[in-house]
Amino acid sequence: MVAVDQRQPVVSVCIPAFNRPEGLKRLLDSIDASTSSIEVLVAEDASPRRDEIVAVFCEWQRNNPDYRSFLILNHENLGFDANLRNLVQRANGTYVLFMGDDDSFIEGKLATWIQFLEENTTTGFVLREYQTVTDAGDVEAFGWSHIPLSFPNGTESICFLFKRCVVLCGFTVRTDLARSASTEVLDGTLLYQVWLMANAVKQAGAQYPKIRFVQATQSYRSGRAAFGSSERESSSFVPGAISPANSLAFVKAYLKVTGHIDSELTTDISDCVWMDLSRYSYPFLSIQRRNGIQAFMKYVWSLRQETPIAKSNYFWVYLIGLVCLGESGCDNLIRKLKKGRGVAPTLPG
Repeated sequence: MVAVDQRQPVVSVCIPAFNRPEGLKRLLDSIDASTSSIEVLVAEDASPRRDEIVAVFCEWQRNNPDYRSFLILNHENLGFDANLRNLVQRANGTYVLFMGDDDSFIEGKLATWIQFLEENTTTGFVLREYQTVTDAGDVEAFGWSHIPLSFPNGTESICFLFKRCVVLCGFTVRTDLARSASTEVLDGTLLYQVWLMANAVKQAGAQYPKIRFVQATQSYRSGRAAFGSSERESSSFVPGAISPANSLAFVKAYLKVTGHIDSELTTDISDCVWMDLSRYSYPFLSIQRRNGIQAFMKYVWSLRQETPIAKSNYFWVYLIGLVCLGESGCDNLIRKLKKGRGVAPTLPG
């Protein structure tokens, strides 16, 4: 049992911030849990709009003086992965809860999540549900089971959780385990959080309490991604529009992460993770369909040549659908198929 210091917050809400003061304000204003149960840490990563981010944080801090809150101003642009590590090292809570700086908490639900964590302090990682809002204003939910689940420590659990914890919004891991897993090896992959999950699950298992308490913003669809601004990321990513080269680099980063997990944790997850990624490869493909059929097919060819993403038949189903219906047509069809289920479908094979 992990001892809980009554003066220690249950959760450190950790926010890597870069160039999105409006989103940060929305996120901070959505925090509505007990002031004694959380602390809030914002790590501003030397972005062009630093002064605006500082102003947003200071105003929120003045209006919410009872929250324990800290603003960290990085001297240099660390990049996504290193900034997550930076936040883990500064956190004082039993758990670290990461939020993207344009995500938000669903009203009244954060307290439910914290209560679960307070009652389950031996768990290494806790998988959340989350939701997004489409351009038409419809809420799209992302869940994984109709019932709560427990995951024992081991390879099978890591395989299942791998792709389901890539989205940072609401990512929750025990702080001591995250701190002990510190490494610079994965800087520039944009997947450091997946390594933290794997290490925590290998040691202390995981739980899925079926609580949806966060809303993610899919900012990558806007074409304003900032990844690549740091020296650690610049060799793989270029800031701005999500180019085929950026998408390919991101998929290839999974190879580095699965290899690192297998090497460091003496697991054998690579084959099962890549099969799972292939079964659910639609987002990897659809993000480049908007660039026209010729560029899309060139991107698909590169994916097949440089990664194992085409391991399942689902990959080819998605490819044919995107060629015939385009991105918006396929997106609408998938939403209709998901509607009413409440959870993502489990694809066999």
